[in-house]
Amino acid sequence: MQLNLKRTSVISGIVCALGFLSISMWIVIRDGSTGRRNVISKVYRGFNFSVPGSLIGSVWAFVDGLLCGAAYAWLHNRITNKRVR
Repeated sequence: MQLNLKRTSVISGIVCALGFLSISMWIVIRDGSTGRRNVISKVYRGFNFSVPGSLIGSVWAFVDGLLCGAAYAWLHNRITNKRVR
């Protein structure tokens, strides 16, 4: 079965962005907003535990999920094509 590259990429990006947003907002609601830098902000520029920082981080997570989903779908399609032949 072949995977649609665009659909898999977009769905993966959305899942990553929503997961990242929900986890970071949970921390903001639970512990309060902090403007401190952390390990994640070294990878996702502009991220910190605040509402705007969580939105910036979720955009980065969407891009990250988009690229990983595209790589997964491409690799899956390459492997399944070789099995069929």
